[in-house]
Order: sequence, then structure tokens, then C-alpha cells
Amino acid sequence: MAASSESGGGDVLLMVESDAIVQTLETKCLDELGSARWATQHQNLEKLNMQAIMNAQTHADPFVKEALTLNDKMDVLVEQLITVELWKGKVLPLILQNDFSPNQTFPIMMVLHHEATIINLLETVLYYRDACECIGEALLDLLDYCHRKLTTLISKHENGLLVELFDEFASGKGALERSSAEEVQLQEDKIQFDICTKCVTILRYIIEHRQGLPLSVMTRMLSVHDVPCLMVKLVEDSPWQRSSDGCTQKYAEGVWSSIATADRYKITKTEGQPWIALHHLLMDSDVQRRYEFSEHRKAVILRLRAYMPDILLDQLPFLVDMKMFLERLSVSDMPAAVTSSFILEQLPEIRQCLIERYAGKWRDLAREQYAQYFNPDPEDMKKMADKWCETYDFDALDRLAATEKPRCALCGAEATKRCSKCQMEWYCKRECQVKHWKKHKPACALMTQAPDS
Repeated sequence: MAASSESGGGDVLLMVESDAIVQTLETKCLDELGSARWATQHQNLEKLNMQAIMNAQTHADPFVKEALTLNDKMDVLVEQLITVELWKGKVLPLILQNDFSPNQTFPIMMVLHHEATIINLLETVLYYRDACECIGEALLDLLDYCHRKLTTLISKHENGLLVELFDEFASGKGALERSSAEEVQLQEDKIQFDICTKCVTILRYIIEHRQGLPLSVMTRMLSVHDVPCLMVKLVEDSPWQRSSDGCTQKYAEGVWSSIATADRYKITKTEGQPWIALHHLLMDSDVQRRYEFSEHRKAVILRLRAYMPDILLDQLPFLVDMKMFLERLSVSDMPAAVTSSFILEQLPEIRQCLIERYAGKWRDLAREQYAQYFNPDPEDMKKMADKWCETYDFDALDRLAATEKPRCALCGAEATKRCSKCQMEWYCKRECQVKHWKKHKPACALMTQAPDS
């Protein structure tokens, strides 16, 4: 059970509790997603994630990171991340196609958020070099995961799918006007966008800690995924910036916010990550020796010059050297990349092993999981609510969100009003609360009844 604010000094977990929970973490099979045992581990990961963020925000001892590295559990996080990603790609679409009309969508939403919980935890702890090094061979799988997410993000942005997604959220169309399958898919698309912003930071950390990582990681990064050109594409497309009703908006801390004209060129944390990654890569002499600057790659990288005005250099002064490097690159050729005549390439294994294990079983798995885990009766929902009340210390959650302005559960605007019963949902005005009540009522009832059930 989560420590109270009195006993834990405001923490979600004490150090000893964190270590005990980390020791219980284990690889869960793909067919276990949604089960009671899986839900217990998911709740434990939620606690670890919240505590790790609190430690980072308060500059406290990173004991969650220490527990994960000392107990060699970093690779377990990556394995679980790949598992839920594959489940979403193979099993979730089949569940949603199969006349999806459960009594509650909460159980399946919990699985959707599982991926976000793990990626948030990884983003927090991979700031530290030893956490990155502790992942071991699974780091190749994490690298491939980030590459898949970011290339998909770029593709969706170029095809206008991100505009459609956020226009749907901004439309004010109620959840009751959508089918359960449509609502789940919409929420999943939103979760994926959030995950992609985290992947940029994680990829930047992997690049920053490259000196202590296996050679195969850098080889795959440069030769297979061409991460420098990928980062250039992120700078060019800037999927976390858009125009809405004539105003410039930027995506930061999970919400779109309008930006004043004077602040349009002010760099957000997410916008800065590709630039930091590019600086680490292009200004590293070892990378320059090993990266093949073909004519195409050279042309792509030189396009960065168009996105480096003085106002950017004022905010990120370390880019001055990189701009000078680009100018030299434009009038000269880089030496041929150093290659070895003997190449033994290490490949990521987690995802491929899962695909081979469950080949031909996806449809049966979808049918069984929907029947067993994702269409609960009211009694099962009450038990779930009991567990979640035990998981969260709501005072700690308030402190965790203290630096973020609450947003309306219906329209996403800045909110000042809160549900008086469960104290969980926020609203900007009474009209939004009334419109949202039919959707919120079942969850509100469960949360307020759970302590007495």
C-alpha cells in the first residue's frame, strides 16, 4: 500500500518499499495482459513511476533508479514495453473489431496506459548513465522501439492524421456520441502521441550515454536507423507545433497551449531534444569517422541551417559550434567512413521472439482476453476500484501535479472546478461538467464507493 504523506514525508513510496516492489518485477507474457497478476504489477509500476518523478522534481535521492539498477530490472521494463506495444499492434485491433461493447472500458484503458507508464519511468531514470548501461542487450530493442515510434509520428504528421486526432479532441464531441471501440482508439492515438514525445528524450539519453554502451548500439543507430537524418526530420516537421484558429500552439507537458507571437521562437523541452541529440552526434569525432556522409545524408543534414536563426542560438548556445561545422561541411567532403572487414552484428530479439511465439494465435488470444479480462461484471469493477484506491495517495498526486495547471476533462481548457464527489476530474465550467457527467458517473461512483465496499 502507498505510504501516507505523514509517514513518507510526502512520498508515494519509502525507499525500502521501492526496493521491495522492484524485486517483485518480472516479465509478463503477452497473454497475461489484463489479468489480476498483471494488474498488480501495473499498479506497482505506477507507484514507482510517480515516486521517480517526485524524486526528479525535488532533486531528491533517486532511490527508484538505484533499486532498478541494483536489482537488474531495467531490462524487464524494456521487455514489458515491447510486449504491450506488440499487443496493441496485433491483439487490440482484433478486440475492437469483435463487436466491442463491454460494460466498462476501464480494464482495457489500463492496458493502454501501461505503455505510457513504462515509457515515463524510463524517461525519468535513463537520465542517469548507469541506468542506461544496465539495460544491456535489451537496449537494441529499446532503440528499435523509439525508431518505430518516431517514424510513425513523422508519417502521421505528414499525412495530416495528427491534425484529425486533435481536431477530434477539440470538437467537444462527447464520448457517448462514439462507440466504445471509437473511444478506445481515440484515447490510444492520444497516448501514442504522448509516448512519442518521451521517445525523443529517451533517444537523446541513449545518444548522450553512448560512450559506455555496446558498439552494436551505435552501429545500429548510425547505419541501420540513420538517427541523424531522423532527428533532422523531427526538426523540420516539428509535430509538436501547430496553427489553430490563427494562433500558434505548442505541445508541452501533455497539453496544447497557445503561444504569444513574441514567444513563438522560444524553445520547449521537447523541441530542444532533437537539437541536443544532433549536437552530440555531429560534433563527436568518433561518430564523424564512422558515419557515412553520403550525398543524400549530407544534403539532409545541411538543411538544418535554415532552422538555426540567431534567436535559437541565443537559447542553445552550444549550437554555435555545430552551425560552424555545417558551414564547413557545405564546402568540403567528409573522409570516407571507417568500416571493419569483419562485421558481427548483434540484433534485437525481444519483439521477434514474441512474434514467433504467438504466430497464428492472435485471433484466439483476442477472443479469450476479451471474455476473461476486458468485459468485467460490476463486482469485478468494484474490486478494481478498491485496488486503485490503495494504489494512490491522492495528496501525493496533488503535489505531483502542483507544477501543472489542471485541464478540463471534456474540452481540455484550463480548469478551476473539481468533481466534489471523487475529487479526480477537473472542469473549466459547469456546462462541461454536466455534459461529461454521463461518462464520468460510473467511475465516480466506483471511486466513492470503493472504501465502503
